[in-house]
This record gives sequence, structure tokens and C-alpha cells, in this order.
Amino acid sequence: MDSLNVLFWNIGKKDVAEEVVALALQHHTDVLVLIENTIPVNELLLRLNESGNRYFFCKSNVRGISIYTSFNSASFEWKDTGSAFVALVEFNLLRKKMLFGAVHLPSKLTAGSAAHHAFVVRHVRKEIEAVEQQSGHSNTILVGDFNMNPFEEGMVQPDAFNAAMCRQIAGNYRRSVSGLGTGGSVGYKYFYNPMWSFLGDLSRFRPGTYYYYANDFNNDYRWNMLDQVLIRPDLIPNFVSDDLRIFDKDAKGRMLIDATRKSRSKAQVFDHLPVFFTLDLTK
Repeated sequence: MDSLNVLFWNIGKKDVAEEVVALALQHHTDVLVLIENTIPVNELLLRLNESGNRYFFCKSNVRGISIYTSFNSASFEWKDTGSAFVALVEFNLLRKKMLFGAVHLPSKLTAGSAAHHAFVVRHVRKEIEAVEQQSGHSNTILVGDFNMNPFEEGMVQPDAFNAAMCRQIAGNYRRSVSGLGTGGSVGYKYFYNPMWSFLGDLSRFRPGTYYYYANDFNNDYRWNMLDQVLIRPDLIPNFVSDDLRIFDKDAKGRMLIDATRKSRSKAQVFDHLPVFFTLDLTK
């Protein structure tokens, strides 16, 4: 295997196995991540494999998060973080091991308060760093529904995800905050967040993955980039920029979200758009 194709999608607890499988097979997906998934494992595996494919289910103790791969259990090891918000698997692929995390953070609308939401974000970051330390490497990539835009505090604050919009900045590995620590500063590990590049309408794709008419004077963005990819600096050379995509149509060419309406159409099944990307494993 020279490359790794990843598709992730918050399907909103809908019975949409046909749509999921068709899109995954159309794009030769190696790792399929479903958020808010209630489709039974056996049903989805049967559909994925009925044409002679070989997909396997990665064990997950995080409710609603499912990970399916095109390589068998000998190639991955489940990492227990004890978290209800991130499912973490270590893949053993060609030249390096990789920590692959599927994330579903709580909505700020239901988290109870902004302080509680910020606490969850920082706790998840600590859990991930603890596994990185145990594994002895930081070849880490996170995908999923972060329930934040790339510019929000939980994504960019140094003691949160510390996710930079620029690979050159993230390539510095750590961000120093002066005045903290015995040495006069504390360094926080970077992630690179390529989803920044899709904000606005000048990209090839939709300007977000989630459309919501908030009717809020301060925060009526309409399009929100809640579904994101975060990459540690060690994996940036493996990330294929041109293959990062937001799909707004299913495998049959049907629109997944109708953004012409102020409120969600009753006929509209999905509220999140799927995201696809590729890692080059030869580097």
C-alpha cells in the first residue's frame, strides 16, 4: 500500500448505509470513519464487502464513532484513552507507525457552558499527548466533527489543539508561551489544520461542512467548518494537499445539503458534508 485514502462523515444517526458504502467504494477508501453512526457493524461490513472488497471493523469504545479499514487487525492496535470524545488507533503501515484519532466533540449548544466546552477540549488534547508519549512518536492525525470552526479558541489556543493554518508554522513543532514554566516559557505541540484553506468561496469546494442559519447578529456565518483534519508536523510531508476534498454530492450526484434555504429542508437527510484526503505512505 503506497497511499492511504480516508473518508469521514457525520451521518447524524441516519440509516444511510447505501450512500456511505457507495461513496466509500467510489473513492477507493482505505479508512472509513463514521460519526454519529447507528448502522450495525455486520450490515455495513456486508455491504462494503459484497463486491469482493475486504474491509474490517476497528474496535471502538466510543459511542457513535466507527472506524472501518481495508487492512486486517494485524495492522492496527486499539489505544484506550478513556475518553468519550476520541477513538484512537495505531496503524502499522510501511515505514512508520501512525496514531489515527476519530474525534466527536460536544456541541457548544449542549455542553452546558463555554467553560465546560473548553475544559473538554483541553482534556482531549492531554489524552492524545499521553498516548503519543506512551507510543514513543507523534505521527498523529485527527479527523472528525470538532464542533468548532478553525478560528475558534479551542482549535487555536496553545493549551487546546494549537492548530495552525500554515504548515510552515506548524513545522516549528512547538509554540512557546513566554512567562510560563521554570525556564521562562512552555512549549505546546502544534497541529497543522489544512481546512483553513477552504473557508470562504474561493476554494473549489463548499465554504464549510455544516450549514446553519443561526439568525444571530454576531455569529451568523451560515457555513461552518466543523469537520476537520489535524496533522502533526511529522506527518505533514505525507499529506497530499491536492486530494483534500469536501464532497457536496453523493455517489449518484445528488446534493447532500441544500444551502438555498434559511432552515433545513425536511427532505434533506444530511446536515454535515463528508471530507476526504490522502496520505502518501512512501515518504
